Amino acid sequence: MIPLYTYDGLVDYMTKISARPNDTDLIDQMPNFILLAQLDLSRRLNIFGTQKILIGTWGQGQSTIQLPNLYIRPISLTFYDPRSSNEAHVLTYRLNEYAQSVTSTNEANGIPSDYSELDVNTLFVTPTPVDLSPNYDGFGFQFIFHELYQPLSPTNQSNYFTQRLMDVLSYGALLQMYIYLKDSYYINFYKETLAQAIQDTLNTDLMNRTDRSANVEVN
Repeated sequence: MIPLYTYDGLVDYMTKISARPNDTDLIDQMPNFILLAQLDLSRRLNIFGTQKILIGTWGQGQSTIQLPNLYIRPISLTFYDPRSSNEAHVLTYRLNEYAQSVTSTNEANGIPSDYSELDVNTLFVTPTPVDLSPNYDGFGFQFIFHELYQPLSPTNQSNYFTQRLMDVLSYGALLQMYIYLKDSYYINFYKETLAQAIQDTLNTDLMNRTDRSANVEVN
């Protein structure tokens, strides 16, 4: 297991692994590698972060909503129809393939009913309403979601990952670094290493939850 690190310790460790201590472009990207690793691991390990609310207006012909940088996963998305006294419509979260198929089979001027994650930065909403009614400015929406909790930074040296999952975070950050370096060998190496570390973490968590449910004390 990789020893416990602070944020600065992880940056130093990654710099040594890269063997490029004088590459200022690489060093400048270290915070992004570590942030991307935390976001990826939070999603894959079901680590729920801070609950946040995004409120906005969804205009005519619009099909996507830009997600905040620290977004992890959705909780609920509600649209308010100004044509009917702001009637609320709670949308259903779908796999992106399903949402795309809904778009191809529904009328474009319908009320939005489904949404999916188009990518890590974008929500896709369907169907896309087009309404030529006078004074129609689009739907209001309220999106409730989980945001990354206490991301690591030079001013926040430690969090859940450094305290409990430092090895997994290290592998995740190194994977992001080698994707940036476009080194196919180490991309595959750290991808496989990270996948195994995630599975080991999930297995350990499952065993601990099973022991707790049986009232067995776990050291």
